[in-house]
Amino acid sequence: MLPFSVRVDRGSRRAHFEIGDAAFTLGADEYSPWIPVEFGGGRATAHGFCRFRVTSFDDPFQVYVTPINLDPEHPDMPISDPPHFAIALAKLQGKFATLGLAEDTWALNERVIDEKAFLEQAYLIHEERRTQFLHALDRNPSGAVAVVFDATDRIQHMFWRYRDPEHPANAGKDTTAFADAIEDIYAAGDQVVGETLAKAGPGDVVLVISDHGFANF
Repeated sequence: MLPFSVRVDRGSRRAHFEIGDAAFTLGADEYSPWIPVEFGGGRATAHGFCRFRVTSFDDPFQVYVTPINLDPEHPDMPISDPPHFAIALAKLQGKFATLGLAEDTWALNERVIDEKAFLEQAYLIHEERRTQFLHALDRNPSGAVAVVFDATDRIQHMFWRYRDPEHPANAGKDTTAFADAIEDIYAAGDQVVGETLAKAGPGDVVLVISDHGFANF
């Protein structure tokens, strides 16, 4: 257990958080940066980080916390090969999501967060991957560079219902506000492809590969 304190100003709709050595203020529907958290009590300390988001300033006040990721600056187990690579990336570019499925699909399934919050989370992670990939392209003039962008997968899983007016998951939910979510993430992917092609030399080969397609159940 890791206690933290929150001071809420409902008039200005601002909340001030203190957790460990971190202090930050959030408005409504706003993600915090990655916040480091440590868990101890035994002979070892576990290092992680997460994001916070106020989901309601009404009574009761509600806060969403992302699943805790392993901290790449203090990995308690190897999360890259070589092991120091994750540490170097974090020190160079800042903390980045490290969970195998970092986009919190179950939080949206359980309506802990809404579609807007999920999309913002997915795009934050997408941008981390994009930054790392383009950096790797600049630093590796030869050999192979590969990256997995998984926001297309996560967003299609969670937003496919918008493409089917008869989808049972639409019951009681918005069916128009994010109707273009799937097309938008593919446009973001196309942007990365364009940036990759712009960096490619005459002898380079660029492969854009999908491991599966999508369809309705």
